[in-house]
Amino acid sequence: MFNPSISQYTFMGGPGYRFFKGQHWAWTAEALAGAGHGNFGTGTHGLPPELVGLYQDSTVLNFLGGASADWNLSPAVAFRFTANELITNYGSSFQENLGGNVGFVYRFGRK
Repeated sequence: MFNPSISQYTFMGGPGYRFFKGQHWAWTAEALAGAGHGNFGTGTHGLPPELVGLYQDSTVLNFLGGASADWNLSPAVAFRFTANELITNYGSSFQENLGGNVGFVYRFGRK
């Protein structure tokens, strides 16, 4: 069975804006732009990735828009939910990738 190894690395930066900050909740939006490098031919055993229906290895412009919700457990600790969309342009069309993550935030200097 053919299972190519595909990886993508993004290097982005941009502004984030906290538009609501309450005692128990905080909401933040972010917009990032930068470069993304896609490795599509690492698992093709020497064949060019285009011959097996994959994109060519390349570095392209990336955009990411997202929003986070922080549930403040204390002034120093929060549980963060983040949803985002990564837009890339490998080949001649745009790809939209929805994603998200969850985790804890520790704010240094807060008691």
